[in-house]
Amino acid sequence: MSELGRLERVIHDLAGPLTVIRGLCSTLERDEPDLARRDHLRLIDAEALRLAAGVAELRSGGASARPGRVVMSDLVRSTARRFGPAAERAGRRMTARVAASAEVEGDAERLRRAVDNLVVNALRHARRDVSVETRVAAGGRCVELLVLDDGPGVDPKERALVFRSGYRGRDRRGSGRGLGLAIARDVAHEYGGSLDLAPSATGACFRITLPLAGHSGGSEIVA
Repeated sequence: MSELGRLERVIHDLAGPLTVIRGLCSTLERDEPDLARRDHLRLIDAEALRLAAGVAELRSGGASARPGRVVMSDLVRSTARRFGPAAERAGRRMTARVAASAEVEGDAERLRRAVDNLVVNALRHARRDVSVETRVAAGGRCVELLVLDDGPGVDPKERALVFRSGYRGRDRRGSGRGLGLAIARDVAHEYGGSLDLAPSATGACFRITLPLAGHSGGSEIVA
């Protein structure tokens, strides 16, 4: 069987389990009296739905962007909520700080994937704390989304390399393929913004900068 044939078979075989998972979530949520557990079940269902959308994208050969306006405070709160249980299991603490409620123009799912990649990276390297924050910058023309961790930080010799596709660093952790940061940077650039390493007193601080809705972008990406 060709590589393409195997990929098509895997895509097809994923659709069934995802449908079952979503059905079970719906049934369990309906019968679950505990509000916290019901909330977790809704979260599982939402993540299964995202996986299903990714499978559909592979099947169609790629999905077109769905431009719109994304409320950054909602994105940050959703990210912290979704990754909270995983952080807790790993002995980490996930927090969200929203200093501004700002909107940017872009595809909500693509921006969510970019932030997810930064959070996964932060959880991999953090000792204890991971934080996702937003703030307005550049005199009210841009919004910054920061993902901070209290890990060892990025070696100065690697600062220019970490955004390269496939680069996993000297201190390789986990089974990642070195694609997450490169993908996040591509998404930020797609919407007229940038992804860089911001100054941080401890650990690493990855910063996505995007123009506020109604302002033009075009800022350079700095590594």
